[in-house]
Amino acid sequence: MYRKNSLLKKIPLYLKAADLFGFASTSETQGLVTMEALAAGLPVVAVNATGTRDVIRHDLDGILTEDDPEALGQAIGNLLADETFYQKMKLAAKHRAKDFDLTRQSQRLIELYGEAIEDKQANRTVTVPKAKTLINMALETGPLKQVRDLITEIRRE
Repeated sequence: MYRKNSLLKKIPLYLKAADLFGFASTSETQGLVTMEALAAGLPVVAVNATGTRDVIRHDLDGILTEDDPEALGQAIGNLLADETFYQKMKLAAKHRAKDFDLTRQSQRLIELYGEAIEDKQANRTVTVPKAKTLINMALETGPLKQVRDLITEIRRE
């Protein structure tokens, strides 16, 4: 991606001008565009796919649908028709975006490293095949939350 592209600089303006963010992709594995939409205060209506489902809390700051154009369109129409629900979701979107703030994410990463160091110092180990399976599973299903779940699972053993 070429960052100096003038269209890229306008994306925040386009998001701010929108009423909601409709997202039909099933291959955006990190949820980055979804986070951008939340940061713009947009409720998200999206296909329930990896990455997106890790960011959006269904019926709170967004709506997740099956991978079907009609279902996606219906959900968009329903949200726009219910002003009260739309406003609640819009407010929740702004609050949810704060969970992905660089400062919060950095703090979570520091905590994660601290937990890993504590585990190492306490000689807590896990067999390589189990760890590899858990790490691969975490990498396939989403961001930092899954890494934290991984550490919890390893500690149980």
